Amino acid sequence: MDKVPTPKNRAVGSDIVQYWSMDVFTPEKRSEVMSAIRSRGTKPELAVERIVTNTLPRWKIECHPASIAGRPDIYVPSLRLAIFVEGCFWHSCPAHGRFPKSNNGYWEEKLRANVARDRRVARALRSQGIGVWHVWEHSLRKSCLATTDARLSRRLRSRAAEVRSRT
Repeated sequence: MDKVPTPKNRAVGSDIVQYWSMDVFTPEKRSEVMSAIRSRGTKPELAVERIVTNTLPRWKIECHPASIAGRPDIYVPSLRLAIFVEGCFWHSCPAHGRFPKSNNGYWEEKLRANVARDRRVARALRSQGIGVWHVWEHSLRKSCLATTDARLSRRLRSRAAEVRSRT
């Protein structure tokens, strides 16, 4: 069934303005649906967490620590390493990121602000001597997961050996 635009009324200031909506949900239902979308404990995050815990089984791992700028998805204190699992849409992946065609001005500003914030946070963490790694959501798909697992495990083991050699 095709979506049919329907006229709706919305109060704008003291005026009632009629607008056309392509949404199939009422604003209240749309709000409920959007609030159910999680920002933590997502499948890509859990996949990276599993790789890290399997590679470094006895190392302390923190998820979303409030004490670290930008609240990285995974933080390994002894390695001074912050790992961010980036969604291709929300963080404008160079390979898959795109701006939606509708409400383009809003989304372009929003997504550019996300990228600018990511850069500021990474710079702040690096200035504190914390390594910053980004793992893109698309690299955690089933077709790429084995390669990402091997690459991430190799980098983690290398960083752990580097830390051990310093002590």
